[in-house]
Amino acid sequence: MSASAPWSSTTAACCSCGGGTNRSRVGALVDVLDRIRLAPDGRTLYHYVLIDFVCRRTAGTLCCGSDATEAASVSVADLPDYHLAAATFAMIHKALDRLAAGPWRPRDVPEPDVDPR
Repeated sequence: MSASAPWSSTTAACCSCGGGTNRSRVGALVDVLDRIRLAPDGRTLYHYVLIDFVCRRTAGTLCCGSDATEAASVSVADLPDYHLAAATFAMIHKALDRLAAGPWRPRDVPEPDVDPR
């Protein structure tokens, strides 16, 4: 992804809307999260890596995947009416902040100080 073309195209299948497809543009990375749940004896019950991107639907019909019962296009002002988990609400606001920051640009990272000895 170049700085002049911050969006790449992808096609996402919608499992619960008859196998239809949505045409989407995947944009800025919002966050990467680990979710690990352990059994009482310490065994891993499951481990998910969640990668959240800002996406824009460019064609097709809004529909949910197999992990949800409903999909909706909602204004930010109406989000509290949906009783979202705090982490979901925070992620949506992080995505909105990411959008407001503008296109992704590489940043200068200073070289670490190295002891010449």
